[in-house]
Amino acid sequence: MYYLFGEYHQAAQTAVLARQYFEEITAVSVLPLFCFYYSLVLLSLFVKASSSEKEAWLSYVSTSQEKMQKWAEYAPMNYLHKFNLIEAKKARILGKFLEAEEFYKRAISGASEHEFIQEEALAYELAAKHYLARGREKIAQTYMKEAHYCYDRWGAIAKVKDLEKRYPQLFNSNLVRQSNSILTDETIPRPTAAIDLAAVMKAAQALSEMIHLDQLIATLMQVVIENAAAETGALILLEDDRLTVVAQCSGSRQCHLEKSAVASCATIPISVIHSVERTQETLMFDDAVSEPSFFFD
Repeated sequence: MYYLFGEYHQAAQTAVLARQYFEEITAVSVLPLFCFYYSLVLLSLFVKASSSEKEAWLSYVSTSQEKMQKWAEYAPMNYLHKFNLIEAKKARILGKFLEAEEFYKRAISGASEHEFIQEEALAYELAAKHYLARGREKIAQTYMKEAHYCYDRWGAIAKVKDLEKRYPQLFNSNLVRQSNSILTDETIPRPTAAIDLAAVMKAAQALSEMIHLDQLIATLMQVVIENAAAETGALILLEDDRLTVVAQCSGSRQCHLEKSAVASCATIPISVIHSVERTQETLMFDDAVSEPSFFFD
């Protein structure tokens, strides 16, 4: 938290306290995360450090990166983008700007591919700071907006607001305000609040290309199911004061378009549907069969 909000000295002090416990720790997965953030902290403090501190810190980062590289050899999907992001930050402070930019691109690509949304956001943010420091504001603006979008998808609203406050020149204030008024509405639960941009683009493409309504409904249903990471989905409309199932689709891309009353549809959880219709509230269950109200549905 200290690191993400730019409080690097506090982050370093906390890291020193944490290091003493690593000899006793058994959860190996914690160590790479510590190495990752502590390296970023030290590199963030590097510019104003003394010569002896710079030497010691670079030595630590190099040792840490050797470990990260080994972890990346066994599990590149988890660690390679972390390794690349540290290399980018290190190259930047050493004045190797083109090398840094290449590592930033690799870090962003790896984090995105393997769905580390928080580290994708961080990589975009650090790349934006790099370009901003070099006077390339247009590129910095693009990267910072991507960071803003990723943090918002992650649900890190405090971080989103922090970026807007620190870099107002990089954001269209009206657009950001309008976006937040929609995505931070307390009636919408996260993380489903932030609609995935790729899903929106798919929907827009479908709208522009589809002619037949049935084909359009089937395509949009698949987009919704894919974006929600759902196994099945149903489109239910209120027609003539009666809930009607218009479409049922599964993740296997099978979509049945046949109107039927909700009450007569065996594959629809009727009690859940009527509860949502009555309360107008979202229902989410970790284990639906343990819910007394819906146990027999």
